Amino acid sequence: MAKNVEQQTDQFLPALAEQLKVWFPDVGDRAAAVSEIAINRENIPTLPLILVAFQRSESQQLRRSYSEEFELTDTFIVELWMEPNRIKRPDNSETPFWSYYPYEEIRDVMLTNMTRWIGPGGQRASFRNLTIEADSFAVVMSFTFTTTFQWCAHYNDNGEPITKIGFRLCTPAACLPAPCFEQEMDDKCRPCVP
Repeated sequence: MAKNVEQQTDQFLPALAEQLKVWFPDVGDRAAAVSEIAINRENIPTLPLILVAFQRSESQQLRRSYSEEFELTDTFIVELWMEPNRIKRPDNSETPFWSYYPYEEIRDVMLTNMTRWIGPGGQRASFRNLTIEADSFAVVMSFTFTTTFQWCAHYNDNGEPITKIGFRLCTPAACLPAPCFEQEMDDKCRPCVP
């Protein structure tokens, strides 16, 4: 297992991209967190390359609640982009098939390290699936992971009291039954009257 690098950011995906450079040293500095992974003829990168991208968040927040704390699951992908080499015939001509990469070994390095790595916020990733695609641009191993954590709203206490409560804690005097009223109108019988 490769060692963990000191985390320079508190953002999960950029910290993971830095860590992937250690686990897969053949990529050099070509590992990055990106917003979208789309390669075409105009932006073919230098390979090998590792890209990390966010896919979606899902919550378990109650539908009729404005709770400020709930469970959140983020889904992200890690894609390893490798050179697309075709299998050659004995006469050195190319076949329509792509060369084999040691997928199991690459998968095992990724999963072994991911199970032991802890993100900057204490996040741990769970493996969901692996797909492999090949075309004339690259051979791509795409790992899908999730990380589940307790999300909390940021709270800024500026010292101001709560100014509005949407309900009353006691019954208005007009709604109290007659036996409650005493000869002397005191705060015990009318606690909510200003």
